[in-house]
Amino acid sequence: MDIIKDIDFLHIPVNPTPQGAYIADVYETMMKELENRGNAAAITANQLGLQPNARAFVMTMDTLTNIFIVNPVITKAIGEGTDIEVCLSLPGIKCKVKRPKKIVVQGFNEEWEPVKYRFHEMSARIVCHEIDHLDGKLIIDVGERVRS
Repeated sequence: MDIIKDIDFLHIPVNPTPQGAYIADVYETMMKELENRGNAAAITANQLGLQPNARAFVMTMDTLTNIFIVNPVITKAIGEGTDIEVCLSLPGIKCKVKRPKKIVVQGFNEEWEPVKYRFHEMSARIVCHEIDHLDGKLIIDVGERVRS
């Protein structure tokens, strides 16, 4: 599956997935795509063209664990830090982006069970990046472009 690189398409915010909607196929597709991309830390449904029916992302937590969150919402953000980010949808582009250092995110898993995660440092940055994707924002919108 190709990663969407159409900036106009990626600027379309993804509406919340209706509670209880069938999401198993989205979950399976996203998990396979993340596993097949050794260089990716996370992928959103809209980067794979799975919108408008999936406001979701999948993320690698460690070598054995991936998490999938539907309708993610940041409920708490603490601190601030700036770092360089890249994006699968914007090859060759790097931006300096300010993000929270710690966040709490709530949403649902693939079985529509409520989930709540605490993320710190790099994992918080990745989750914020993915939620921005779902909101129709790219690193070129929220950061300052830097030369390679």
